[in-house]
Amino acid sequence: MPHLRSYRPTDDEALAEVCLRTADAGADATGLLPDDDLWAEIFVLPYVARHPDLAFVVVDDDDRAIGYIVGTDNTREFEEWFASEWWPRFADRWPAPDAAAESTRETDILRYAYNLRPGSDPHGGTYPAHLHIDLLPGAQGQGWGRFLITAFTAVLRERGIAGVHFAANAENSGALAFYDRLGFDRLDSERGEQVFGQTVTPGARPVAVVAGASGFIGSALTSAFESDGYEVRRIGRSAETTWDTPAAIARAVDGADVLVNLAGKSVNARYTDVARDEILRSRVDTTRALREAIAAVPNPPRVWLNASTATIYRHEEVRANTESSGVIGEGFSVDVARSWEQEFFAGDLPHTRRVALRMAIVVGDGSATASLLRLARVGLGGPQIDSPWFRHRRYRGIGDDASGLERSSHHRTRGAQKFSWIHIDDVVAATRFLIERPDISGPVNLASPELSDNRTFMRELREVVGMPFGLPAWRWMLEPAMWVLRTEPELVLKSRWVVPETLTDAGFEFTHPQLRAALEDAVARRS
Repeated sequence: MPHLRSYRPTDDEALAEVCLRTADAGADATGLLPDDDLWAEIFVLPYVARHPDLAFVVVDDDDRAIGYIVGTDNTREFEEWFASEWWPRFADRWPAPDAAAESTRETDILRYAYNLRPGSDPHGGTYPAHLHIDLLPGAQGQGWGRFLITAFTAVLRERGIAGVHFAANAENSGALAFYDRLGFDRLDSERGEQVFGQTVTPGARPVAVVAGASGFIGSALTSAFESDGYEVRRIGRSAETTWDTPAAIARAVDGADVLVNLAGKSVNARYTDVARDEILRSRVDTTRALREAIAAVPNPPRVWLNASTATIYRHEEVRANTESSGVIGEGFSVDVARSWEQEFFAGDLPHTRRVALRMAIVVGDGSATASLLRLARVGLGGPQIDSPWFRHRRYRGIGDDASGLERSSHHRTRGAQKFSWIHIDDVVAATRFLIERPDISGPVNLASPELSDNRTFMRELREVVGMPFGLPAWRWMLEPAMWVLRTEPELVLKSRWVVPETLTDAGFEFTHPQLRAALEDAVARRS
């Protein structure tokens, strides 16, 4: 999949091609000049020669550039260097046109190059930096332009540069609208072009909004964002922004770079009627509030990652559930997940990429791991075995489109039920990864590539905590034990076979892919 990286000298040929194929107001300029090389020698290659540290590229699966941003942080110095060192090398190849020469596309471009002298750019004083950005048509409309500009301006902030400007073809209406949406100001321009400028606030930090920041995963992500240099805005029941103030929610998301929503009552609870309603409502209502806020603000987040759950897939013992081929299940937990995602993906948010994080059971200092550890420590760390039990209605469907049986059922897995999991560090790393991948949207499975089963998971957990034995736990044993622990047997009885196809195909590398090492790390953190 395409991704963003820093420029390398081996990119020059591809950058020149991108420049040529977009030089005619965004269209292919091949053959418009007697020598196609002229475009790149003026508008791309001098910038990567002078400022390689300010060049970023979007590359395809073959690591070939399909888009770029180049520029300078000091227009006056660049003009001096271009006139004295760069352009004189091409005087024999492209002589200066006579003053009386007819105006053509080639003569106009050559006059621009020969007249580029210190002070020739009228905006270089107020907006010292300038840039050039181009993307092949197939790479447009996916958020890469915003990512390239963000990467470029981040360097300018670090260097304390006051502002940046650039020119766009006045006939390229799509590009003009895009730069307007990014908040650039339209400056005085010559005929045929539109110059844009933007003040760069030195030291300004990117903004991440975390809803549900006080929970286990939210705390980990908040710490990660802060260590990455983000300004973190929190939304929650006890945060600086609360759910009962829509105007405050709108202020929080306006101008943010990233929004992560983890809000919702823990499902590690008994499914009483009151709890069932709160589990559903706390997810759907908060997601709706965020979506309405994003739709209302002038500067919405470029990416919104919303928690979901891998429990959305059916009980599966035969084949893996991927994002492309997974089968959605039935019942209460599935209905909650379906309603959650339906609310998340509803409506039109054209400037915000949306990713639903279908998380497997998270190994770490959270409530799910705590419940499993307690089972192991009280001697029930053997395989959990489903069996007939008194029929109850706790797992019945919920919502407007309730699914599944009215009463509970069981599966004869005998401890062989699959157990997909992910370490908390990989949840954080995957979130960071997805933020920087504008080509990825929709549901994404967050699960380790190493699948376990219940019997293996409980044995590994038992050994890690030093419990020498673990009794097999049939349903009739689990039901009262889980009642005491205030959670549901579904946690360990459902067969969860989830594969992180999207992450793996995109090249994400897991920090804790092995179950034993992940459990050891989690237990060590809790001690």
